[in-house]
Amino acid sequence: MKPILVSLVLLASGFFVNAQTAGAPDVKSKPAVKKKATHPSYAQIEDVEGLPRVLLIGDSISMGYTLTVRRALKGKANVHRPKANCGPTDSGLKYIDKWLGGKKWDVIHFNWGRHDTMYYLNSVAREDRVPHATKGAFRRNSPEQYEKNLRELVTKLRATGATLIWASTTPNLDSSTGM
Repeated sequence: MKPILVSLVLLASGFFVNAQTAGAPDVKSKPAVKKKATHPSYAQIEDVEGLPRVLLIGDSISMGYTLTVRRALKGKANVHRPKANCGPTDSGLKYIDKWLGGKKWDVIHFNWGRHDTMYYLNSVAREDRVPHATKGAFRRNSPEQYEKNLRELVTKLRATGATLIWASTTPNLDSSTGM
């Protein structure tokens, strides 16, 4: 099992795969609607019997390294992830039981935090993200709330009996924007 853990830690480094939009206007009189393409990391896999079950879970950063980890551990582990960007820790708390699915996990590699540190104006909708210096801007979750949420998530993850690996979040690279 150790080679799997080492491989996960080494590979969990934020390689990003950009989701692209798809869709074409309907030639009938309906207005054109762009449909967001399914991110490749959402593809579900069939377990190979006898291999350990690994769950990659967390915000969009985990989506970026899912395919790399799957390739690196092919034939060594069944590498799963939810069909979702697991977003900030408050979303994690809301959906963690669904994402765990009541299944046995040998290893759970997780990261949350990037979405917790983003700044918003008016609401926490994506279109309301703003640079941190914007007057009236607020952080989605305070550091204290992030810690509280993360501790609750870790308690839920520990209850599975899986080996846990935590990847810290990617820091804000542009402190002038807070994004």
